Amino acid sequence: MHTTLRALRSICLLAFTATLVACASAPKVAFKPELKQSIKKVALVETPEPRQYFMNPGQAPGGAALYMFGALGGAILGSIEANRFETASTRFNAAVAPLKPELSATMLSRLEKSLAAKGYEIVRIPTIPTAADGKEPDFSRIEGTFDAILITTLGGGYSVESGAAVPNVRVVATLHSRSGADKLFADGYIYGTQKVGQFVEVLPDPRFTIKSIDAVYDNLGIAVEGLRTGADKLAERVAADF
Repeated sequence: MHTTLRALRSICLLAFTATLVACASAPKVAFKPELKQSIKKVALVETPEPRQYFMNPGQAPGGAALYMFGALGGAILGSIEANRFETASTRFNAAVAPLKPELSATMLSRLEKSLAAKGYEIVRIPTIPTAADGKEPDFSRIEGTFDAILITTLGGGYSVESGAAVPNVRVVATLHSRSGADKLFADGYIYGTQKVGQFVEVLPDPRFTIKSIDAVYDNLGIAVEGLRTGADKLAERVAADF
């Protein structure tokens, strides 16, 4: 019973990261010059803070050998990796959450300032209500007059690469017409060194790389600063495409 619950929790922890990765393969939508001329007032939707700051510990040493056993070996490895991800993320989140990284506030503030500097009028609005199916956003329930609506999805944590822990912050930005019928712009961005599909890459400052996963807990201030810097730099990069 406990093993089943742990596996389910692990799947939930991985779901958001998987969603962002899936977005990497989704078609990019470039912001057409003629649209830029017609859009002046943009509604910036409040993005919730990540539910959990994750820690990807990297693949277990020797784990790839399980592929020798075919589908069964792959399933076993998947369960092992999910549990390792859950354990590492739970520990990391418990350590950094009290320090209040405020990635969402950091990103939205920079987005608002950067877009305003480019001549857009920005108005913050609450999270968009969902339609009856509880999945798709219901743009008809948004109050106010805007030319377009900007929605961002945000995730953040650290990933272990070649033994070192590196910031890994990801943002997916989509600009919709006022009615929601048309997607005017869409792209994904990553602050990190792990290449993800078609995501636009912003390389992190080396000072935020921590020599090992254990050393992260002796350098939590650096880790939180790395996450905040990632959110800030990605917001700047998103605004550059406008």
